[in-house]
Amino acid sequence: MSQLFGALLLAAAILVLRPDRPEAGEWLWGLAGGVSLAVGLGALYGGLARGVMSIVSPISATGAAIPIVYGLATGERPSVLQWLGIALALAGIVIVSRQPGVAVARSERAAGIGLALVAAAGFGTFFVLADLAEGAGVLHATFAQRIGLLVIVAAVVVATRPAVAGARGRLLPLLAIGVLDTSATGLYVAAAGEGLTSVVSVVASLYPAFTIAFAFALLHERLARPQAAGAGGALAGVGLMAAG
Repeated sequence: MSQLFGALLLAAAILVLRPDRPEAGEWLWGLAGGVSLAVGLGALYGGLARGVMSIVSPISATGAAIPIVYGLATGERPSVLQWLGIALALAGIVIVSRQPGVAVARSERAAGIGLALVAAAGFGTFFVLADLAEGAGVLHATFAQRIGLLVIVAAVVVATRPAVAGARGRLLPLLAIGVLDTSATGLYVAAAGEGLTSVVSVVASLYPAFTIAFAFALLHERLARPQAAGAGGALAGVGLMAAG
């Protein structure tokens, strides 16, 4: 439902603003990006549902390595400061995502690692495809991604037939999620068109730091010292990437 809200929001924006129509190939890159994002999110949520956040989150966030390799292959050359920032940010992402003191069975650990690798591949591939779809314009590229994602979600819903009655009382939070998620995706597409994919993707992978910060502020969860150090390192890395 949140993805449907996001798609409707983008459709309305396209009707009002009337941006230039993209070429078919650029739209297809957007659709493929939505499929990759659906795979990444599905694997991430599946891993978190198993209670192995300390395994899934750090590995899923390292999907930023894929667009780094892509950027280098297409001629991007980050400066020394930006390379140092990338290293600091990736290390900070891994540390800040860890949930200390969690013991899991071997089977759960193996499942978590498998899902985390799928999530990393999905997110990393999405970063690359979003850069390729940028030529369609932010609105069209993001709308195409929503459509691709909705196709996958609809197929899963039809196959699994989950109960949705409880969602009626949560329409406002779902609407907020759709607006925030769609806005974040659109901002990434815009950023990918302005900066180096190898740098922008690492910054976009800082989401665990913000999740933990909001959990600390709103849910009064305590931040462990290693996580605080990881968040600081990640933010320092962002500063170095911007300075470079």
